[in-house]
Amino acid sequence: MRAVWITTVLAVGCSVEQLPPEDPSTTARTACTSLEGLTFRAVDPMECGLGPDGPELCHYTLEFRAHDTTRTGFAWSHSDVQEGGWVTCAGDAILDLDLRYEGHLDEQTMELVWDGGVYAFVP
Repeated sequence: MRAVWITTVLAVGCSVEQLPPEDPSTTARTACTSLEGLTFRAVDPMECGLGPDGPELCHYTLEFRAHDTTRTGFAWSHSDVQEGGWVTCAGDAILDLDLRYEGHLDEQTMELVWDGGVYAFVP
């Protein structure tokens, strides 16, 4: 009986504004349809492997493609690596299904932060 009373007091005693923010892993995820068909290019050049005179720099690229209603495909060219996989979106977060990478898109500026790098939309 005591547990029921405490639970009721806790439920009535706090407002929605006092609740902690939702964990992105429990937020509803859907395909990132607004990104599908778009390409982004790193703003700053980064290391792309060794050339004849040492490290070479290039602009990494990130492309998104349609797949289904629950996930969107991505292809990421970074360093001397071409990598791909699936992402879902929850709010402004872009979540790699393998949990290796996360991104955030500012829809006003079309600036994308992905794995710590800043990318600009390529029209």
